[in-house]
Amino acid sequence: MGGVCVPKGGKRSGAGRPPGSGRYGASTRLVRVPVDLFPEISEILATRVRAEAEKRANGVPPAVASILPPPPERILLLPRMPAVDAFRVVTSSGIKAAATILDPWYRDRTGHGRSTYLTETLPLLNSASECSDHVFVWGHPEALARLMDLWSPKLQFECWITWAAPNSANRALSWRPAQQACIHLRRPTARLYAEQFLSERHQELLSQNKLQYKMTPRNVIFEEPLLTGFIRRREQQGYPAQKPVAVLDRLIRMASRPGDLILDMTAGSGTTGVASIKAGCSAILCDRSPTAMRVMRKRLGGYITGEPADLPEVLY
Repeated sequence: MGGVCVPKGGKRSGAGRPPGSGRYGASTRLVRVPVDLFPEISEILATRVRAEAEKRANGVPPAVASILPPPPERILLLPRMPAVDAFRVVTSSGIKAAATILDPWYRDRTGHGRSTYLTETLPLLNSASECSDHVFVWGHPEALARLMDLWSPKLQFECWITWAAPNSANRALSWRPAQQACIHLRRPTARLYAEQFLSERHQELLSQNKLQYKMTPRNVIFEEPLLTGFIRRREQQGYPAQKPVAVLDRLIRMASRPGDLILDMTAGSGTTGVASIKAGCSAILCDRSPTAMRVMRKRLGGYITGEPADLPEVLY
């Protein structure tokens, strides 16, 4: 009986590709498909193509229909789903947040990687503008710069934020050559809480309207070490590209007061949740990665609404 050879899928690198096109040119094993199964296999493939097209056209209903915001210093961990669906749940529930952290995967510096970053980030940015007063978007500077003329008109540019890591090979203190940067966007009526960064003496002068120099940043620089080796070892979760709590803590305090709600639908290891609790805020977190969901559930423990209230003494 006649047939044709097709690549066999698998977990190893190069599986599912034509022979010789795998990693380092390694050949893949082939599976012989009988000719009389071609119609059935073609129908299966056509059905999957139609399903993917309908998914893109109509969207897939999210895992939950509506939610309630968590109380202060608590975390609502949504079921695993794409960030766009998570924003749709928040918007349909009528929830408004003080700030949203957007930290999609942006490690690829190639032109293709920047294009992928744009196509993924713009829908998230527009969704965040519907339910947040402040939006912080992380990325490589050259990718972030391409967002400047594309985001929602509901948001205005506030400042560039550069994270300079003293223990990194790149010690540049300006946004252009930085390894990681952030754009701060906000609604025109949204308030900034610069007083949270002032000393007690400066806060007293501010209350009396006698503070001579008020914070009006257009480019902000954070200097915090990368979580690597023995640096803040207890904080490390073994999750790739994990940011320090100190970095997210400053963003949240810049845009919120205790009791406000913070959103992060690309939450990764859950650092936004830790920083939100530290600032006295609540948070709604989600991620499409099952690994990220497991790390967050273990890390945040009893702070998650609906989980046992056995809170750790120190949260990392």
